[in-house]
Amino acid sequence: MVHVREMDAADVEAVSAIRVRGWQAAYALYVSPDLTGQGTGRVLLDEAHTQMRSQGFDVSALWVLRDNQRAQHFYERAGYQADGAAQDDVYDGTTLTELRYQRVL
Repeated sequence: MVHVREMDAADVEAVSAIRVRGWQAAYALYVSPDLTGQGTGRVLLDEAHTQMRSQGFDVSALWVLRDNQRAQHFYERAGYQADGAAQDDVYDGTTLTELRYQRVL
């Protein structure tokens, strides 16, 4: 796992990337709600892409909650596209569907 940047909890939680089956996956990107829309997430994601490329990866993938349209639009603006894959995960007894997005680095 690669931590790209970690700041004070009041600002940005973290962004990290993991290797999955020969390609790189953006695992988690958290930005404080009061900072959304200011470019912080994009800076973190761009740095994650730089780290992935430096490790020799040419594709990135990530999972986005099906009902999180804001996140879907964020990743689409960053060049990601849904590839049709979906998975269900159970969190605290609630089943949530995630959609896989991919992009060329």
